[in-house]
Amino acid sequence: MDRAQEQSSINVVKRYKFTPIYLPIRKYIKWEAGAFNMPLPNILRALKVVAETGGDWEKAVNENVAYRHKVSIEEQRERLQHRYDEKFQAKQEKQELIKMIEDTMNKRD
Repeated sequence: MDRAQEQSSINVVKRYKFTPIYLPIRKYIKWEAGAFNMPLPNILRALKVVAETGGDWEKAVNENVAYRHKVSIEEQRERLQHRYDEKFQAKQEKQELIKMIEDTMNKRD
């Protein structure tokens, strides 16, 4: 959450006289990548897990924060590199096949 969003949220809380609460996310996981925010459904599921487990915030946070936020960008790239390699290889093969067909068609003419 950037400063403008944070200030806006704080102003809304003050205007409606809500008591702001902060989830102990940073206490239980290291947020590695992506924006530091959780969608409302994930927050609600986390609160439900806390209620059901008698206050187990660690379990609630780990279950409701997406994996992509817990892993660094380098680790994500490393894990997915084979997919990109396969796509790149398939694209090259397709281009070579197209070139062969074009060459064959040009020789006929």
